[in-house]
Amino acid sequence: VTICANMKGMKIKPGSLGKAVPPYDVRDNPEKTAACMTGNFYVTGDRGIMDEEGYVWFVGRADDIINSAGYRIGPFEVESALIQHPAVSESAVVSSPDPIRGEVVKAFVVLAPAFASHDPEKLTHDLQQHVKKVTAPYKYPRKLPGRTFHGHPRLLVSDVHSQYESVRRGEQEIPKYFNFASDVLDKWSEIEKAGKRPTNSAFWWISGNGEEVKWSFEELGFLSRKVANVLTKVCGLQKGDRVILVLPRIPEWWLVNVACIRAGIVLIPGTSQLSAKDILYRLQASKAKCIITNDTLAPAVDSVASECQFLKNKLMVSKGSREGWLNFNELYKNQPADHSCVKTTIQDSMIIFFTSGTTGSPKMTEHSQGSLGFRPLLCERYWLDVTPSSTVWGITDTGWIVTSLTSVFDSWALGSCVFVHQLPQIESSVILNVRKTYGGV
Repeated sequence: VTICANMKGMKIKPGSLGKAVPPYDVRDNPEKTAACMTGNFYVTGDRGIMDEEGYVWFVGRADDIINSAGYRIGPFEVESALIQHPAVSESAVVSSPDPIRGEVVKAFVVLAPAFASHDPEKLTHDLQQHVKKVTAPYKYPRKLPGRTFHGHPRLLVSDVHSQYESVRRGEQEIPKYFNFASDVLDKWSEIEKAGKRPTNSAFWWISGNGEEVKWSFEELGFLSRKVANVLTKVCGLQKGDRVILVLPRIPEWWLVNVACIRAGIVLIPGTSQLSAKDILYRLQASKAKCIITNDTLAPAVDSVASECQFLKNKLMVSKGSREGWLNFNELYKNQPADHSCVKTTIQDSMIIFFTSGTTGSPKMTEHSQGSLGFRPLLCERYWLDVTPSSTVWGITDTGWIVTSLTSVFDSWALGSCVFVHQLPQIESSVILNVRKTYGGV
């Protein structure tokens, strides 16, 4: 872990490379100063230094550095710009989440010998200005309240983003309570009904064999509430209970995702390639009370279910039936669409992924409403340059986090359409044909 720090005795100037923010305001508060002391350094994270080995380290705050100049740039653009400066021999730039700013960009620079003795403050300032100048082609309007999405002059920025602008600027703490379904998806539904969002779908699925499903945000909300009632009323699941979901790229996978978020149920996605042994391990390790899968994997589940003491419900997404299983499709279609979204804190668990198990058994990695749901509202500009008129297609397996990022949270946080092809297996010819046939994808 690399920490940006200032040596004791160095004068800390707010605004030199970003203003000092709690708990790093070491200028006037003795208690905070003591809390930030580590050996001969203050761990401040608010400006740059040059160390004895000739490295210049600085932290570019998302609001004070990049956004203040109206830029939409990420680590790649910063690194490409730095290496063009004569003072830079080598550089590496990384980004990481920040609880206040949303995103912190850290640049690590090895100085050219001729610049090793230069004043660190001036050199850091020069590098900062150089980055701004070189990355000027990446300049876009900021998405502030009252502004418009670039390329869409009549489409105002929605309250989904504008209400969190003060959080992005570090002027307000992150909210204590947050739920991606009620605070993002339902808000887009309201914007949609008010006619302030383009008419493209929120969800668009094709089977590759002529079948097609399209949902608006309103329809997504309507159907996901019915599924939430299946989970809570029929299966008796409560907030915090865990559900394992193993389905291919079919619409029901997305409905269960949103339904679990609404009900505060912790979702555990799994890849369709899981064996009976894999399923047993995941059921036992997670203590999941419910599993949702299709008729292909149902026999594998049945072969190990007797060894899973916490498993109470088995739901099968299928047109047929199987002894000991509830039929998901029949149940959710007959449920009422009345469901009140539970109140969740931003730190409440939302999704658990199992790692690949490259070394040892797969490990559970827990993500909260904040780390997956709230994150794209703060730092979406670094990842997807899309708008409510855009269509995003992710082709990864539903068992991995990349699908949740590209085809659930990041795209829908921006109001974009999530496009899905059933794609039983990855074939380049199919992907190219889809791109050709559906030009907006």
